[in-house]
Amino acid sequence: MEKNLRSIIEESIELLTKISKTPKLDIEVILCHILKWDKIKLMMNYDYILSPKDREKFDKMIAMRTKRMPIAYIINNKEFMGFDFYVDENVLIPRPDNELIVEELILEVEKKIDNNKSDE
Repeated sequence: MEKNLRSIIEESIELLTKISKTPKLDIEVILCHILKWDKIKLMMNYDYILSPKDREKFDKMIAMRTKRMPIAYIINNKEFMGFDFYVDENVLIPRPDNELIVEELILEVEKKIDNNKSDE
């Protein structure tokens, strides 16, 4: 019998609880990625049945997550400073605190530029 999203989410939460502090969020991110939906559409369609192809993708991605692979590597995407970046195992995943460093760097560069303009 085919299972709806609600059932799939509930079953998968049990699988991920041991390895993730946010199992439901992990599952929702994966489902939204596969279905190309936002979280609101996902929440409004818990009775939706995944196609066999999408269910296969989901099962593979959940298997990766049970091995503690970061979600960003699983979906090959990480938002950083308002931009989406492709990520995989060959790159470091940008963290929120990295945004502070980049913002400070931008301010310093802008100061240097302003100083150079005033020196001219």
